[in-house]
Parts: sequence; C-alpha cells; structure tokens
Amino acid sequence: MPSPYGLNLVESCVTCKLRNHAFFCSLPRSSIVHLDDISLSNLLPKGSILFVAGQKPGGVHILCAGKVKVCTQPGNGKLAMVKIAGPGEVLGLHACIGGTAHEFTAETVEPSHIVFVRSDDFKQFLSQNEVACWKAAQILSRDCHDAYEIIRSGGGARSGSAKLARLLLDIAVIGKPRGDEIEVVLPLTHKEMAQAIGMSRETVWRKLVEFRNSGIAILKGSVLLIQNKAELQRLAGR
Repeated sequence: MPSPYGLNLVESCVTCKLRNHAFFCSLPRSSIVHLDDISLSNLLPKGSILFVAGQKPGGVHILCAGKVKVCTQPGNGKLAMVKIAGPGEVLGLHACIGGTAHEFTAETVEPSHIVFVRSDDFKQFLSQNEVACWKAAQILSRDCHDAYEIIRSGGGARSGSAKLARLLLDIAVIGKPRGDEIEVVLPLTHKEMAQAIGMSRETVWRKLVEFRNSGIAILKGSVLLIQNKAELQRLAGR
C-alpha cells in the first residue's frame, strides 16, 4: 500500500517483502507471527524523534525502511552522531532489556517505516522465543564491542582525515555497491556531518576535496561515491 512518504506500507511482518537477514527479519515463521501480533507499525517523516537520551524506554523500535541518526550528547552540550541505522536494526534494545534510561537520541533522517513493540510485550516475546533471545544477545554484544573500539581509539580518531574517514565508513553501511565502489545518498547535511565529528563545516569540505583529489571519495550534490574503501579504513585505523 503506497504512503504519503513514498514508502510501501507493510501491514504484516509475515507478508513483508522487505525482510532481510538482519535481526528479527530472519526469525522462524512462528516467531514472526508472534512479533506481528504485538507490534505497531508507523510511517514517520524526516526529523521524527523516536526517543531522547535520558528518557525512560517505552519499548523497542525496529527499522523496516528508511534511516535513523543515533546521537549522544557529550559534555559540551552538542549532539554527536554515533551511527546511522539502516533497515533491519533494532533501536532502544539495551535500555528496554536493562530497564535503564536511553543513552542516545534517535531521529529519522528520511521518511521511515518503524515497527514499535512495548517493553513488557517485547520482554515476554524474548522469554518465549529462544532464537529471538539469542539474536538480541548477539546485538548487545556487537554494540558493546563497538563501544570498546571507541574507547580503545581514545574516544575517537584524532586527525581531521581520520575522523571524516570513520564517519564515511559508518555511512557507507547504508550504501549500494557499484562495482568496486560504493554509492551513498548522504543522510546528513555538511553541517550535521561537521557536528557529528566535532569539526567545522569548512574543515569537512576541505577534507572532502582532499579525498576527491586523492581518489578516495567524491561528493556530487547529496550523493557520495566511495572509490577507495581500503584507504578510508587505513585512515580511520580500522
């Protein structure tokens, strides 16, 4: 069913044609039916806030289509982007299971299809579905590993090139392969990119020019073409 945002409204997880191998999408049919019974489907415009840091969790948000910006707020009071979440990801999982306040703020960066499951229903779902519980544990483990990587690197990359390389690699996850290259429609403005890595907009632009001249990545309007992912990884220290 078409929607005002150009997305196809998926009325049931069971019949969804967008299902992939991410998290709950690959669960057995019986678990999918159970999840379908306890979930609420929403189509949200760009700029919608799913939850904010410090807020008590009401449940988990499963991203079916679209992109969501996940940010934290350091001591300087400015939001810093942690990642861009794509289809198949579950947001608010740690806070929901742990019963703690959200550590991050989540905001759609384009029209998105979100499935919401209340905390009590979700916890009961996990207790009754061994495979889903195991997948949740895997996601929490991955998130913990990502946090360790940030700490290991001293809270983030030091040079401007390394910071931008890390950001572009994170964004590349939602891109599409084009032969040996990756094409990404940027979900962030130049200002948002600068805020995400603690740099000025002018510095970000200058670094993008350097990447273009070095054959690493080229930006054309809102489309980023990553030409040398290996070099980005080297710069980022990954």
